[in-house]
Amino acid sequence: MGWWETDAGLLGDGPVDLLEDRMAAWAEEEIEPSWQQWLDGVGTALIDRGREWIADPEALADLQVCARFSSPDVELRHHGGAPHDRYHDVMSDAFRQISEEYEETQQRKPTLSELLATLAFSLRVAPERFLRNEQHWKLQNVEVCGKGSPS
Repeated sequence: MGWWETDAGLLGDGPVDLLEDRMAAWAEEEIEPSWQQWLDGVGTALIDRGREWIADPEALADLQVCARFSSPDVELRHHGGAPHDRYHDVMSDAFRQISEEYEETQQRKPTLSELLATLAFSLRVAPERFLRNEQHWKLQNVEVCGKGSPS
């Protein structure tokens, strides 16, 4: 398994594979989420139990997760009151497994930026493997956005 340094931190093939395996189950069940449903699942999972999975739990204070797209120039934010649905459950399970992978191989938990960069890495190419992408949006990044950012 390979690991590589990025601006967001250390990313690995194992965490990417774990995440993609979990999201692939949606396609098999024919329940692919929209970008917004996926992002809501990410945000609610991190707010709900993120402190258990990341090395920098202070980064979760007032968390607002954004997905930024380059084509078109769009930004989505997770909805704070989104339900804890199947997407929340899948993302929670994926984050737990990714955290365990970091602990086993790197002797630490991932940072929030590493976790979000793993998501972006998995969805930049062919997001339609996991999500409904009728608009053919091109993901640029998944990150914590500031309170003043557009939505």
